[in-house]
Amino acid sequence: MPPWTVELLYRQISDAAKQAQQSETIDKIKSRASELVQDLPESAARGIESAGRRLDRLMKSAEQSTKAFRQWSEKFNAVTLPCVNATGTLLDPRCSPPINEIVVAAGIEAMQGNRVCDTSLDLRLHRHLHQAMNLGDDQDVAVAASMSAALMAVSTISLDRPFLVPRSEVFRVDGRPTSDLLGGVFAMTAEIGDSRTFVAEDLAGNPDAILIRGDSGAAPISWDTVAADDQPWAAVLRCGTLRGGGDPATVGSIEGGDLASVGDLLNQGAEFVVVPGDGLIGGPASGVIVGKKSVLADIIGHESWSAWSAGIATIAMLCEACERQASAAVDGSAALSMLNTSVGNLKARCERLATRLSATEIEQTIQITDRPAGIIADGRWQLPSRQIELRRPGLDAKAWAEKLAQHHPSVLVDAEDDALRIDLRWVNPADDGRIAEAILD
Repeated sequence: MPPWTVELLYRQISDAAKQAQQSETIDKIKSRASELVQDLPESAARGIESAGRRLDRLMKSAEQSTKAFRQWSEKFNAVTLPCVNATGTLLDPRCSPPINEIVVAAGIEAMQGNRVCDTSLDLRLHRHLHQAMNLGDDQDVAVAASMSAALMAVSTISLDRPFLVPRSEVFRVDGRPTSDLLGGVFAMTAEIGDSRTFVAEDLAGNPDAILIRGDSGAAPISWDTVAADDQPWAAVLRCGTLRGGGDPATVGSIEGGDLASVGDLLNQGAEFVVVPGDGLIGGPASGVIVGKKSVLADIIGHESWSAWSAGIATIAMLCEACERQASAAVDGSAALSMLNTSVGNLKARCERLATRLSATEIEQTIQITDRPAGIIADGRWQLPSRQIELRRPGLDAKAWAEKLAQHHPSVLVDAEDDALRIDLRWVNPADDGRIAEAILD
């Protein structure tokens, strides 16, 4: 180090030491230190408060991530997903109709171990089902795994007597037209008439063929089109009940025509009737074939029946559902119970749900409307109902509905224009809270 640098440093250190000895400098240092000590708690508090806010945001983010992960893991580890059907349509293609817990328990019991599994159980279930459906000695019943399986099984008898299917009464079952399923692999089905109407002249020259009447729910079957009283006929129903008359499903609140009844059709002379086991009957997804014992014997006796028939659990559940309807149990069918819910009850539930949804700081508009609900979409079976229309500025209703459908459980709603529509006709009252939780999440 050069000598002049050493000398410069020496002079600066000496000046600093002299200033430090002065009382004025010492007082300045003491004053600044006192100010720092006084500011320390406030600075520390601000730092702690800032850190608390950051921690709170971190915890909320972690909580949301944990909840999303839990929903995801539950959703994708489950075989089936629970849902709340607030669409206003009972037979919505995105979900299955509700089933009473007692009916489900019957199926679980049938699947458990240490149960008799030979032909004696089949006979016992068949006898119970026969009694529950109040069938006569000349009538019988068979249960297929699905509606399409039931129609394919029925097609096995079309070799002896071909089927005639009016084009105006064809509808889709499991994605395929009923005429195709009834043709099966034997192709003995012919479509008659046009797509709009069916007239008696379309039956000319086919006195021995079985006329298959179809009730899709679009329009009621017209029975004055059968040319001769001895023309054999059968029926395929999109949705129906077991019995007419005192059946709860024939209440006057259904607009557009009563639901077809299996018992009434058989009494009118139908060879057989094919009806879904779910829906208003209250059983699991299946196809029920009810008809003359001679016809059922041909269907069940065919070598292909084992490919179409339902399992033990399905038949046990259907037995329980039919027995509960036969005994007029209050909680026999979840769908029938919801069908008979009063409008006043639906209105009160909508008002409570609207109050809960409005008790937030979220900017939104809520309106209670009185659109009709239906058993099927765009069908004639309409029921008075109440629903909530919910709007949030800047939020697309369809995207909102898709998000709700991904919840666990999924909440299925309709979205039209900018409104989210929540119909309570087919919602169990115990699930109203789930709808509110999904909306406010």
